[in-house]
Amino acid sequence: MSDADILLTLDEAARYLHIGQSTLRTYVAEGRIAATKFGRRVLFQRSVLVDFVNTHTATKEQA
Repeated sequence: MSDADILLTLDEAARYLHIGQSTLRTYVAEGRIAATKFGRRVLFQRSVLVDFVNTHTATKEQA
């Protein structure tokens, strides 16, 4: 299993992004981050989170 295939729970994904679970739920509801529902669980592909971080990280010139 590659890193791209790793699935994280809501709690794990929120900790990975250093944001609260409610903020992550908001991002999912707004369509900013893709999630997969498996039964009652919401799961996130690590690669989706990495892409989100990469596209929302300011460079020194942008800061």
